[in-house]
Amino acid sequence: MEKNKIADIVMKLFLYGDMCKMIHYSTEKMHGHKLCDEVRDTITEFADDLAEKGFGHTGKPDFSDFSLKLSLNSSNDIAVICKNAVKLVEDLRKEIEDNDEYSGIVSIIDDFKSDMAQKIYLANFDNVSTERLNECVKKALNKVIRENAEVYSTSNWKADGNLGNLKPGTVVDDDVIEELLGALPPATYSNSCFQPGEPETHYRGVPLYRTFKRSENGSWVYVGLMCLQKQNKTVNQHV
Repeated sequence: MEKNKIADIVMKLFLYGDMCKMIHYSTEKMHGHKLCDEVRDTITEFADDLAEKGFGHTGKPDFSDFSLKLSLNSSNDIAVICKNAVKLVEDLRKEIEDNDEYSGIVSIIDDFKSDMAQKIYLANFDNVSTERLNECVKKALNKVIRENAEVYSTSNWKADGNLGNLKPGTVVDDDVIEELLGALPPATYSNSCFQPGEPETHYRGVPLYRTFKRSENGSWVYVGLMCLQKQNKTVNQHV
C-alpha cells in the first residue's frame, strides 16, 4: 500500500463529496437536498478516516503528495457518485485484504460500502418513483374511461375505515383530497402533487408519504408511497 495511492484516493473522495454539494445546489427535490448532504458527509468522513489509518501505516505524507489535478468522472446523479466512490476503494481493498496488518482499513471500507449501498437504494428509489409517476396516472385515467371504473370517494373511505385499501393507480374524488387537506397541514401541496401531513411509514429513516398526482384533466390519482416532494408556497393556503 503506497502513500501516493492513499493520497490520490483521499483527494478523489473529497472531490466526489464536492460533487454532492453541486447536486444539492441544483436539485429541486427537498429529499434530494437532504440525501446529497448525507452522501457528502458519509464520503468525507470516510475519506478522513481512511487518511488517518492509511497514513498511519505508510507514514505522514508531504503536502506535495496531494494533487487537485486528478482525472475524475463527474455526474449529476447522486447514485452514480456513490458507485464511483465505492469503485475507487474496491481495488485498494483487494490489494490489502489478505494482510492482517491492514484489517482495520478493510473494516472501514466494508462499512463504507454498506453505507453507500443504502444511499444508492434511496437515490434510485426516488428516481424510479418519479419516472413511473406519469405512466401510473395515464393508466389510471384510461381504466376509468375504458372500464367505467369507480372513482374512490369519501363513501369508499368511510366503508374501508382508512386508506389502507387504496391502491396505486386509483382515481380519487376531489372530496377525499379536501378532507385530507382539512385534517392536517399537508407535507406537500401544489397544482400537480399532494402529500398528507404525516408520513405513512419510514424506510431506513426516510419518511414515505401517500402521494396523489393531478392529471392533465384535473383528476387526482393515487400513485403510492413516495419520498417528500418539493414544497410549494401554496401550502400556506391550507394551514
